[in-house]
Amino acid sequence: GNLKIIKSENDTITKNIVIKQRKYKIQKINNLEKSKVTPPEKFYKRIKEEGFKIKKAKSFEIKKSYYHAGFQMPTQGIITGVYGSQRILNGIPKRPHYGIDIANKLGTPILSPSDGVIVLVEKNLYFSGGTIIISHGRGFTSSLLHLKDILVEEQSIIKKGEVIGLMGDTGRATGSHLDWRMEIRGVRVDPYLLVEK
Repeated sequence: GNLKIIKSENDTITKNIVIKQRKYKIQKINNLEKSKVTPPEKFYKRIKEEGFKIKKAKSFEIKKSYYHAGFQMPTQGIITGVYGSQRILNGIPKRPHYGIDIANKLGTPILSPSDGVIVLVEKNLYFSGGTIIISHGRGFTSSLLHLKDILVEEQSIIKKGEVIGLMGDTGRATGSHLDWRMEIRGVRVDPYLLVEK
């Protein structure tokens, strides 16, 4: 398909790109508490309301292209989950994982992966616990999940590499880690593909 690259307001490039089929890993995680596999029914209303809040934050349109700063990994640690991997929890197949999981000790600094505006700060979402959503402009968003502490406020303008939170094990996490997710105009993408190497 064709990809339009906007370098600046008046400088664009159109490229024809061939997309190859990707092979995804299967991750089996056993011996989890039942509530970590299937949410109890009493939380369904809360989960639905939080989903609307997240969707609204991601759709907040910022016309400035903050993403020109490039992208970096938001923390250090061991990659324990990759984008697109199939998760099988206690033998029950679940949907693919839409982020990168990076494990390290509680309190490890979390950095902004690029410049942007904080469009959502939530300390205790059901699935993702402490959550920050950053708009990098023009439909690019990063979500940083399972944070122990959040050090920014909504509508803050942040710079690439700025400390924005501390790693945690909040929400339905099974241990201390960061789950970093990205979307471009509502389409999930592998954050690692955008990291400068």
